[in-house]
This record gives sequence, C-alpha cells and structure tokens, in this order.
Amino acid sequence: MAKKKSTKPSGLRRYWPDKTLAQCEEERERMSDKQGACCAICKKPEAHFSRRLAIDHNHKTGKVRGLLCFPCNKFKVGKFTIETITPVIEYLLAYDE
Repeated sequence: MAKKKSTKPSGLRRYWPDKTLAQCEEERERMSDKQGACCAICKKPEAHFSRRLAIDHNHKTGKVRGLLCFPCNKFKVGKFTIETITPVIEYLLAYDE
C-alpha cells in the first residue's frame, strides 16, 4: 500500500508556506543576522552546535518567534507555554531571594 502524500509544506516552507524555498532561506538568514547567528536564549553561536539552530514557533498560531539551539528549543521552551511558565516565575520571584 502506498503512503499517502502530505499536502502540508515541509522543511522551511512549513513556517512560511507562501514563500519559495529560496525566500524561506533568506528569511531564516535575516533572523540569524538579527540574532547575531546565536541562539536567542543561551546566546551560544550557531557554529558551536552540530546542527543548525531550530526555527522556534508557536504551535497554536504558527507564528515564528526566533532561532534556538536544540537544548533550548526542546528543554527550555518546548516544555512550557505562557500559562505553564507563569506560576514557575511567580514562585521563583517569591522564594528565590
């Protein structure tokens, strides 16, 4: 049985479906330049990692936020939303003096 082909754009085009692949690469390059070719959270340069910085986006809205290294994307941002991180921040502000 043949696999059903997805109609969703893949790769960079999933973030900017109205653009060509070349335009998506240009958009990613602009983001990288704006961030100094570093992860938006830990500030380590992209060259420090074995893979490119990930394009972080809001999974509900699809809005692209920035470029993150794998650990920051997976373990810092990936586990939280505004709703789930707010109580953690409030707790740390109250008890971590």
